[in-house]
Amino acid sequence: MNFTIITQAVHTESDVMGTRQRARQLAALLGFDSQDQTRISTAVSEIVRNAFEYAGGGRVEYGIESRTDSQLFVIRVSDKGPGIQGSADKKSDGKAGGGSGLHGSRRLMDEFRVDSVIGQGTTVVLGKLLPALIKVDAVQVARIADELVRLHPQNTFEEVRQQNSELLSALDQIQEAQDLLEMRVKLRTAELDAANSSLQAQIAERERAEAEIRRLNAELEIRIEQRTAQLQAVNNELEAFSYSVSHDLRAPLRNISSFSQVLLEDYNAALDATGQELLHDIRGATLRMGQLIENLLALSRVTRTPMQRAIVDLSALGREIAGTLKKAQPERAVEMIIAEDMLTDGDASLLQAVLENLLSNAWKFTQKQSTPRIEFGVLYQDHEAVYFIKDNGAGFNMKYVNRLFAPFQRLHRATDFPGTGVGLATVQRIIIRHGGRAWAEGVIDEGATFYFTLAKGGAVPAIAED
Repeated sequence: MNFTIITQAVHTESDVMGTRQRARQLAALLGFDSQDQTRISTAVSEIVRNAFEYAGGGRVEYGIESRTDSQLFVIRVSDKGPGIQGSADKKSDGKAGGGSGLHGSRRLMDEFRVDSVIGQGTTVVLGKLLPALIKVDAVQVARIADELVRLHPQNTFEEVRQQNSELLSALDQIQEAQDLLEMRVKLRTAELDAANSSLQAQIAERERAEAEIRRLNAELEIRIEQRTAQLQAVNNELEAFSYSVSHDLRAPLRNISSFSQVLLEDYNAALDATGQELLHDIRGATLRMGQLIENLLALSRVTRTPMQRAIVDLSALGREIAGTLKKAQPERAVEMIIAEDMLTDGDASLLQAVLENLLSNAWKFTQKQSTPRIEFGVLYQDHEAVYFIKDNGAGFNMKYVNRLFAPFQRLHRATDFPGTGVGLATVQRIIIRHGGRAWAEGVIDEGATFYFTLAKGGAVPAIAED
């Protein structure tokens, strides 16, 4: 201890009360606020009472201890009693000078230390840091000591009254804190109730919205099912009608064709030039009508025939069709480029019909090109195989691209490029049955490119031969 201010002996109950009074007076002179004054005086009185009760009395020394960057108000209470059993950090049963006072006082002070030797006594050191702006030297210590001499000790009743006043003040502070806490709890409870009500309203609204969505979805699904069934029924009727009409027309057409052929062969001499020309026109018309009926029947079979899926080598199919086209017109020098190893999953006969239509069209529309070129290949976009057949033939106007895949729609005159206008419709139906899509790009007199995809995952990696 750097500076000792005052020392007190404790022999009586009145001395115990006096140490509380002196501790408060010193704390006030050192600049502590009223709350710290109460904390210090209470801690000191608890330790002194402990010494009085278990050691019969003791000695109290007040002083100032300087630290590197602060000063500490230090109170040292010592006695010659029996000492404290065990560590001072542990609770005691009170039989050897411990009691609950030690532990209560520890919480009130910044520093607290107990030195006890069994049979020799105990020293308890309490410390409280001085307020930040307070600095005490030897002169101020002497002035404080003189001031204490002039301060007459109050009697026991005055000290008790002071304790009661402090207790009442503490109770008032506790009550104020409790009232404030209750007010905050009520306010927070009201806020939580409001938030909960709002949340419940939002949940109810969301549940209503979800129920409405489910209802609308159910209605929509029913309507879709009904509309799909209606469309399927109409489509089935149309296909049945188309098949029936096409099939029933075949016999009369064959008769007309046969009779006209008989007239040309057996009665040719009886007819003049005009009659012979008319018969040729009739025969040509019946042949074209017969081809159209065959195409309609093929288009109908595309949607009626069950699919037989397997691994299909599109490259091999393309080469086979190209060979057939070259045999039919060996005089044409058409450059045919067909990519290798184009394997996919699908119906072989249907995919063959797709390639026959597209390659035949490319062959037909390049017939007026001096250096005709046809390419069948594949490219990949977003991990999807896109097959294409490209030619440098007549091309078409992109303005009419939406008409390409409709039945009986033709973008060229029949006198320039013969056909029925059913082939591309057949192609699209087959591709749709495979879960893919078909489209085209073209430029007049520069050529056309037809693209198609199959269901994702339909492309099969080529297997290398050993």
